[in-house]
Amino acid sequence: MGKASRSTVADKLAALPASERKAIFDEAGKDLANVLGADLVAEMLSDTRLSQRAIDAETGYNHSALSRMARGETKSGPTLWKLFALAEALGFKLELKLSRK
Repeated sequence: MGKASRSTVADKLAALPASERKAIFDEAGKDLANVLGADLVAEMLSDTRLSQRAIDAETGYNHSALSRMARGETKSGPTLWKLFALAEALGFKLELKLSRK
């Protein structure tokens, strides 16, 4: 008997129509952005010396909503713009870096 062919995830993805692959990657990207964004918000909130009221005043965002976001309890994660705005308001420097492989 010959070797049984094993299908990899990459093979299965390649076999899908482009629209289905795009939908899968879009959803995975949203999930990843939500998790990474939540981690960044959590880190900023835990490392700031500001009170909840001061955070509300400085950022314009409700502290309870930010806490839910930091715990990943929101429908979608923070936008990139919101992360940069929070970082600026709370005294952090958030950098986005692009480099060639």
